[in-house]
Amino acid sequence: MAKTKNHILLCEDSRDTIDLLKLILEIEGYKVEASQNVCEGITKFEKNAPDLLITDLIIPGGNGREIINYIRQKLRLKKFPIIVLSAFADDLKLDSKMFLISKPIQIDLFVKTVKTILSK
Repeated sequence: MAKTKNHILLCEDSRDTIDLLKLILEIEGYKVEASQNVCEGITKFEKNAPDLLITDLIIPGGNGREIINYIRQKLRLKKFPIIVLSAFADDLKLDSKMFLISKPIQIDLFVKTVKTILSK
């Protein structure tokens, strides 16, 4: 395994998706912390200051938009990088630091996007 590069917070309701993406990212050398609901995601974000947020739009306790709005509006982190995972994101407004990866996830595109974002 490669040396740990960056810390990523993954907010996703599917345990299988968490396990798969976490494994892939850890093989790439990233430290990954996971959350399966909005409240836990916000708490972990505040406590551990990740370098990247990856969030599904549909998660228990609200939705991924709530985490995004919390980061952008309450914490005023307008340039914090966020990857949104969703099969239902047609009406999502993306800013210059948000990236959409449609489900089903294409692993090569996913890894390339993470690497590109965190190399900046």
